[in-house]
Amino acid sequence: TSFIPKEVLLAEDIADSSTLKIWLEKIRKGQVEIRVPQRGRKKRLIELASKNAQHNLDFYLKRLQVESERAMKALKQLKDSTGFKMPYRIECFDVSNIAGKVAVGSMVVFENGKPNKSHYRRFKIRYDKGIDDYKMLAEIIGRRLKGLLKSDNDSFKTKPDLILVDGGKGQLSAAKEAIDRYYSDISVGALAKREEELFIPLKSSPINLKKDGSAYRLIQQIRDEAHRFALEYHRNLRSKKMLASVLDNIEGIGNARRKLLLNNFGSVEKIKKLNSKKLAKETGIGKGLSEKIIKSLKQL
Repeated sequence: TSFIPKEVLLAEDIADSSTLKIWLEKIRKGQVEIRVPQRGRKKRLIELASKNAQHNLDFYLKRLQVESERAMKALKQLKDSTGFKMPYRIECFDVSNIAGKVAVGSMVVFENGKPNKSHYRRFKIRYDKGIDDYKMLAEIIGRRLKGLLKSDNDSFKTKPDLILVDGGKGQLSAAKEAIDRYYSDISVGALAKREEELFIPLKSSPINLKKDGSAYRLIQQIRDEAHRFALEYHRNLRSKKMLASVLDNIEGIGNARRKLLLNNFGSVEKIKKLNSKKLAKETGIGKGLSEKIIKSLKQL
């Protein structure tokens, strides 16, 4: 529970302090006094607290300003180096498949040079004719841009200024083809891993971004974030697939219980952290079957 002291000191009177007092006492389950000291040690404590709060606020606002200026500098460098319009919203797409299984895609979003994680999205790849990174990349970009036309989803409603993909000329070509089906005013670039080169349409040679420049660091950060996000999704799907496989081999687990366990936990590791009693309580599964499930998973 939250710690509420017996005495709360304020710098000045506030409206409806009686309501605040009732609320604090309810949380504390005891009496709370609200005071506005006029002199002495408590008055000095209030003044010191106010001074520290102002100092911390000034420091925080200054840091935000510096970070914003740095981000804008990176975006301008990227604009000047490529000839693109100012890329206020950048979306980066990555496809992940390990050993040719469970291919997934990710979309990360940077606005004004900073990640907007609430707009990140993941895609289960629908293409099922083998592993073809180009077609898979074109698929997820196409699905995203189609969503821009139809979706009420906030992450899909805003059109990107720039789409980045992980790869070289092949990935660039696939991405541009997918984009051109829907829009002609979205810039596109591909960042190749080996030399960290940026390829853009209509240029046979990669763009030479300064390795110590802010634009270079920004697009590298964006690409790495897309890769991390895709791999995380990939691991989650593989873990869920493993759990489903194990559950299929445990006698007494039908479709309903299998679905219940997959939806509630989603991975072997999450269930392994429970004991049979807790598993039974959280799922309504009987004690005997819960013990059998835990035992089977701990043998993995």
